[in-house]
Amino acid sequence: QMCIRDSPAAIDFMWHQKNFEDVVAAIRSGHAPAIDGREARRAVHLIEAVYRSARNGGRKERLSG
Repeated sequence: QMCIRDSPAAIDFMWHQKNFEDVVAAIRSGHAPAIDGREARRAVHLIEAVYRSARNGGRKERLSG
């Protein structure tokens, strides 16, 4: 069984696709997307902290942003 850490292909794309579709629909309709840029950026900061922690032996990391 493939593990996410072994290959990005192991990550289910479905939720990313739903987010992209929501952004496109928001642009077309003129409404705000369900997940705005600020919230998406918070997720990126969290993922970056997870990677930093993994590189540093599991050390607790501060979230940036």
